[in-house]
Amino acid sequence: MAEKLLTDAAPASGTPGAPRLAWPVAVDADQAQDRVRARLGRAGASAALQARLYLHPMLAVELAWHRRRREGAAHALVDLVGGRAFVVEPWTEVPFVPVEELAELDGYSARDIRDGAARFGPPVARVTVDEAVGTACRLLTSVLLRRRRLGSGSSFELRRDPLVVGKPNWWVTGSVSGRPVEVVVDAVSGRHYAFRG
Repeated sequence: MAEKLLTDAAPASGTPGAPRLAWPVAVDADQAQDRVRARLGRAGASAALQARLYLHPMLAVELAWHRRRREGAAHALVDLVGGRAFVVEPWTEVPFVPVEELAELDGYSARDIRDGAARFGPPVARVTVDEAVGTACRLLTSVLLRRRRLGSGSSFELRRDPLVVGKPNWWVTGSVSGRPVEVVVDAVSGRHYAFRG
């Protein structure tokens, strides 16, 4: 079944739709709210906060490289909203879960999670699959040529179809001392990215 899910989540080309698979959530809504309260200091203890789960669309790319008798793989993620690529640990080992499983975490349906059930819409993919693959390949070949010192005679190719996956985030909102608070907390690592309050 897992292989079927991975095959179904691989886009052909064009701008991909909503992710059908996502990283498993490691930080739940209560933990996300606790991290925001801690960041707010003493005032955070009285903060009235809510957390809503949403998925940020990413494209996972695996590139194979070959040079003489050496070969290997490199992995990248491309933010499908902003287009930035990141070299990452092998995503092929991540036990991705169907979006429907994440819906149980905060009482939404799978469609709500994909479509952004909170007051905001979900991040919409603006980068096409072809653009994202090109960005990932340029980044990975650059890194491999520099760090692995692969020179002429090296070849690079996609090892498997790229995969659209959702990176789960908690959008924590509320107020503290009459001031609005909005924070995006990564549901995988627990780090916060955007802070207003």
